[in-house]
Amino acid sequence: MLLLSLSGSSAAALGNYELWHTEGQDIRLDTKYTLALRESFRWHAGGDLYHQEYDIGILRKLSDNWKLGLNYRQVYSKNSSDDIEDESRPQMIALWKSSLGKFNIESNNRLEYRSYEHKSSDWRYRNKATLQLPLKLGCLTLSPYVSDEIFLELNDMTFIKNRLYSGITGAYGKVSLDLYYMHQDSKSSSGWTGTEVLGSALKIAF
Repeated sequence: MLLLSLSGSSAAALGNYELWHTEGQDIRLDTKYTLALRESFRWHAGGDLYHQEYDIGILRKLSDNWKLGLNYRQVYSKNSSDDIEDESRPQMIALWKSSLGKFNIESNNRLEYRSYEHKSSDWRYRNKATLQLPLKLGCLTLSPYVSDEIFLELNDMTFIKNRLYSGITGAYGKVSLDLYYMHQDSKSSSGWTGTEVLGSALKIAF
C-alpha cells in the first residue's frame, strides 16, 4: 500500500499497456501439504504502480491429479481518482493436472468471495486452463505454454473478463522464472476494453 502512495499519480498516455510481476515461495510442509506465499504488482505503461496483491494459502494433495486448497488475498488498488481501495478475497481452490502425450494440461478453478470497503461484496468463479510442453535441457527445464482464463460474476451470472496467455517457464532446481504476454478483455458498463500485459513471475520452492 505504501508503494502505491509513493508511485506517480498518473500514467503516460501510452494506451492500455501494463507490466505485471509476481514473486512467490512454495514451502512444503509434508508429503501432502504445501504453504504458498505470493506478492504481485501491476504498473501502467507510464510507470504508475496501481495495484498490489498479497497471498497466503495452503494446498493439500489428494492424488497425482488433484489438489484442493484455501487462499487469502489482500488487494490494494488505485481507482480513477487515484484513491487507494482495499479488498479482502478469501478463495477456495481446486487444481487438476494431467498429461496428454508430451504435453502437460492443467485446470485451476477458484471460487472467490470479494469483500470491499467501497461497494457491496460479491462472488466470482474463475478458471485457468493451461497446455504446456516441458523440454529438458540438461539441468534446465524450459516449458512453453498457452493459457486461457475466464471470470464469471456469480451474483448475476455474468461473464466479465477473459485472459489469453502465451509464455515460457524456465526451471532450474528449486527456482523457476515465468515470462509471458497476456491479452485481457474486461467488461464494464461502457463495454469491453482490451489490455496488453507483459508479465514475469519468480518462484522459489523449499
